[in-house]
Amino acid sequence: MGLFSVEEPDFSVKEIAGRLSIADSTAHRLLSTLKKKDSLQKII
Repeated sequence: MGLFSVEEPDFSVKEIAGRLSIADSTAHRLLSTLKKKDSLQKII
């Protein structure tokens, strides 16, 4: 994805949507899919 780095390890859904120029709902759906496939981990 190229968004995450050591300097910027986490983003909100809104920030990710903005950086990718996509709707918040689309970003949420993509992130949910990545999480289900264990390709992404949510950090609380």
